[in-house]
Amino acid sequence: MSKSVVYCLRTRPESVLRDFERLAEGCNLSRHLDHSATTVLRDEQALPFPLPGAHSPPWHIEGAAVALRSSGFEDLACVHGRSSVDCLQDANMRRALRPIVERHGLRRVDTVDSNDVRWLEYRPRASLRIFPKIFPEGVFVPSYFFGKNVVHLPAARPPNSHQLWGSLGSTLLGLVGPAHREALQAGPHVFVDALSIERELHAGSFTFVDATTVLPERSGRFLDPLTPNLVFASHDPVAIDAVIARCFGVDPLAIPALVLAQDAKLGIADPRDIELCGDNLPSSPWTEPLGADATFRERMRDRVGSSLTEPAAMPGPMLRAMLDAHERYLRGAYWTIAGKSLFERWRDTSEWGRLHEAYVAGQTARITGRASVASVL
Repeated sequence: MSKSVVYCLRTRPESVLRDFERLAEGCNLSRHLDHSATTVLRDEQALPFPLPGAHSPPWHIEGAAVALRSSGFEDLACVHGRSSVDCLQDANMRRALRPIVERHGLRRVDTVDSNDVRWLEYRPRASLRIFPKIFPEGVFVPSYFFGKNVVHLPAARPPNSHQLWGSLGSTLLGLVGPAHREALQAGPHVFVDALSIERELHAGSFTFVDATTVLPERSGRFLDPLTPNLVFASHDPVAIDAVIARCFGVDPLAIPALVLAQDAKLGIADPRDIELCGDNLPSSPWTEPLGADATFRERMRDRVGSSLTEPAAMPGPMLRAMLDAHERYLRGAYWTIAGKSLFERWRDTSEWGRLHEAYVAGQTARITGRASVASVL
């Protein structure tokens, strides 16, 4: 198998939209998508509130749209695969995204809370490992996806076997929607099955990853956000997920989903077979292990958190109960206790936070140099 190319660029708010165009040019985006097909943008919404580094930020979506239009792709749509319960976004996030949709003529397609999209049974040609067990009545996918290009827009997040992350997570969520919770319980083979179906279903695929701000995690706890000021692109979803894993200090070959995808010849996970172009990767990992000076309390909390998130630590029902409790905590208490103040610090002190507020106010032209529109909400 030939090497896969992953392009990395260091960026700033003033140049971020142009840098997405440079990513598309460096990865030869036009060669991997069908110009005659509609192109679907799949943005990420990992949490029900606007924590930096947990969502596709506005410039991520607009940068991908700018790059696609510069490459000759005119028919663009932005698709959501989560239910309204999963996307309790605040008014500021909606206000930031709506002008982008209008400015670039993006059709908004909701595959869950809408009567516009039918879910059809799909019988894949590939031999699936786990989907037939999870979905014994058949694999149903949104009818809108057939024959379309797909461009994944994940934010750079640390790998986690029980969460949707990276291009593989975006692929799984796009295909099964709210059923992703049940699918994740079945282990890493679900990502491989989803990627196999995507290869058959879509005309072409591509990935842009935003790492302008990242939200490191340790044992299920969010740490202070970092600003690597990086963006990535690749036509190989496995390779780009492997590169992001390396940036978080994780060996890609220790992530079962990536190894299984490589074994199935769906992409490259081995760093030796990935060609890195553009700027250099960060010299130190985004999530540092506990140092020798860590307190006893920090070590105990890290050990308990690690044991709870380890798949072999408990049987399936106990693991599901723990994950459900953690999700309820995120939805109910975390934003009030810590999330809101973290977001406000980032908004007020980070240049990316200020760009986010410029999108909310419809005043991005003063930063990016691109024509904007007045606030529509």
